[in-house]
Amino acid sequence: LEDSEASQISQTSANAGEPLNVVAFTDNDGDGVSEWQDIDDSDPTVAFASYFPSAGTWGTYTFEDLWPVKGDYDVNDLVIGFNITYLTNSSNMVTQMKIDYSLRAAGCSYQLGAAVQLDLVSASSIQSVSGRSLVGSSPFSVASNGTENGVSQAVIPLFNNQRDYASFPYFLNTIEGSYTSTPYLYADIRF
Repeated sequence: LEDSEASQISQTSANAGEPLNVVAFTDNDGDGVSEWQDIDDSDPTVAFASYFPSAGTWGTYTFEDLWPVKGDYDVNDLVIGFNITYLTNSSNMVTQMKIDYSLRAAGCSYQLGAAVQLDLVSASSIQSVSGRSLVGSSPFSVASNGTENGVSQAVIPLFNNQRDYASFPYFLNTIEGSYTSTPYLYADIRF
């Protein structure tokens, strides 16, 4: 560390009589994690971050609109790009989850909604969901904490209709030579 990053204290070794440089431990939020390791040293509920699939890399979910029937099985009826950030406290417990997502393609005439279910997490374990702007109330109506109404597991609706987030004629980015840019969206989930 540079001198400007942390104060240093000079001490004398009891054995050798030589000065030692000891870096002072600074922890602004009191979570037990040093400010130089803590990704948010002003929030005691956030110390570390991990990513899926990885930092700066996006994954892709693809869907067939006639599931469980195979239909045409082109699996381009709804294509969503995503990156997930898990924020953990000093005990490595997830306290916050951020889902960045974008609608990449829609190759169907149906109105499709999308949601994320957090398996083994009850809806009551979610403090709040912010960021996304859910239009309409069907198929997903939302409880005060941002989860889907009427279900016991934590289901986080992302959108009720893909056409609410991108303007496109019939298909979105499934016809060769045609491309429509779509916005990047996010859902910030606090536990």
